[in-house]
Amino acid sequence: MGQHNGQGKRDRNRLVKEAGAVLTAVLADATLMNLPSPVSPEAVSVTAFDESETRSFEDLTAALVAALGEAGWTIQEAESDSSAPSADSALYAVLPGLGSGSFAVQPPAISFAGLLEGDA
Repeated sequence: MGQHNGQGKRDRNRLVKEAGAVLTAVLADATLMNLPSPVSPEAVSVTAFDESETRSFEDLTAALVAALGEAGWTIQEAESDSSAPSADSALYAVLPGLGSGSFAVQPPAISFAGLLEGDA
């Protein structure tokens, strides 16, 4: 019952575009890579890389949180003992009506891996 073409493909492309827009809002001069998933056509993987980026993990994470909020994504709180994000954590975010996934900051790159909503 997965959506492998038609509307599903359009939704996947839209999720790639929406995640990519957040990534390039943070890393404006980045190279954006949309990596196809060998697991499922509904899976989305996008990475932005900018070798000239000099901001710290903390600064990039703060910029990512701001960009997600501005783009209408909702960040889900992780269940953790630490209130501050660490270099080995990811931000889980939902774009209502489209999909969700994890954004990971690893300077000078930020990546997104997610799935379309309702493809269970």
